[in-house]
Amino acid sequence: MKGITPVLSVILLLLISIAMIGFAATWFFRTSETWENRTQNDMDIHLRSMATKARIEAINDTAGYLIIRNTGTVSLYKNEVTVYVDDVLISCPSVAEWSATTPPGSTAKCTNTQIKSCGKIKVTTIGWADIATC
Repeated sequence: MKGITPVLSVILLLLISIAMIGFAATWFFRTSETWENRTQNDMDIHLRSMATKARIEAINDTAGYLIIRNTGTVSLYKNEVTVYVDDVLISCPSVAEWSATTPPGSTAKCTNTQIKSCGKIKVTTIGWADIATC
């Protein structure tokens, strides 16, 4: 019996050490995978913001609409474009006039009654902005 106790102690210490190493390795790999996914996601957002650009093509303050041209290299999503009239956010509600995405080089029409009495219009995307006076 005297020779068995030290052997059991060594085996028990080895099992505890192996379990701790396994827990630490699992934690490390999960943490590094989470940071890798976050970094990739942030990089995708940053690259997209550099590639999106909208320009005010025309303003018709009599009829109350403006034409926005996508001059970026990627399609613009409707939720990435904001329009301000005299520093007040307005909406472009008509889906028929503004599709969900606007391909590069194409235009979108924004109709709103506030455009009829505007002094300054600002169109912003996630990366760029354009300002024009009425």
